[in-house]
Amino acid sequence: MIRNRQMGVKAGVPDLFYPVPMNGYHGMFIEMKTKTGRLSMVQKKWIAALDELGYKVVVAKGWEEAAQALEDYIG
Repeated sequence: MIRNRQMGVKAGVPDLFYPVPMNGYHGMFIEMKTKTGRLSMVQKKWIAALDELGYKVVVAKGWEEAAQALEDYIG
């Protein structure tokens, strides 16, 4: 956690970002979770704010869901 802070990572910001506008979105964020992982309140607030700003935001439970979401976004 300290290392993330030193690199400038903000708490709650989704893990991955695909900065290519498509399908009416400005880009796509992916929050990675384990199969049993849950969103924190800070993560929920970030997701809502990014969604309101016109970004697609996906919560993926595992790399397979993340890959599928990215494929769906790209088309």
